[in-house]
Amino acid sequence: MKHISVLIPQEENNLSSIVGSYKMLTRANAIWSQKQGTMPYKVEL
Repeated sequence: MKHISVLIPQEENNLSSIVGSYKMLTRANAIWSQKQGTMPYKVEL
């Protein structure tokens, strides 16, 4: 299992970029899990 951290800056940021990356990684994780039975990533914000 690979550990992926999405770092969120404390200052002004673009939330759509952060949420988009998170959704993409969690969706890829779900698809892989359905096909292989294991989760390849642990995604954290």
